[in-house]
Amino acid sequence: MFSEELSGGKLFLRYAWPCAETRKLQGQITVDDFEALQVLIDSDGEPETSLLERCFPLAFSSLKKLAEGLGAGDRIWTREIVAEYWHCHHGHNGDCEVRLAVFDRVLRDQVVVVDCRGEKIRVVNAYNLILKSSDECYIHRSVVIEKSDLSKD
Repeated sequence: MFSEELSGGKLFLRYAWPCAETRKLQGQITVDDFEALQVLIDSDGEPETSLLERCFPLAFSSLKKLAEGLGAGDRIWTREIVAEYWHCHHGHNGDCEVRLAVFDRVLRDQVVVVDCRGEKIRVVNAYNLILKSSDECYIHRSVVIEKSDLSKD
């Protein structure tokens, strides 16, 4: 089971993880770093920020610029700054876009249906979040990443 209370580093890894295998296959992440990320995902471990910076340099650079622009200084890895980056400043489209969706139902195992802008889509609840009907959640690369603050108990 995964923690609902996430540090900035854990939240960053949840959003970035769906891209990790593609980055590994393209030679942008070493096999050793990929395996280290996999262990962190499997164990709900706290990632070293240097590992995240190395594996996801463009996302880190954008996160750092956002923190500087917000006057956050050395508070770059707070949950609030990381969430702001992924929710509002990630800037990708298509499957890589971070989108707010509304949970509809469980289809089977970890496959769930969400309503995203009026379209019912199948996504994976890889982190086994406890979702109730009408809960808002953020999705990235067809994976439910976290509940919206409005849907947290």
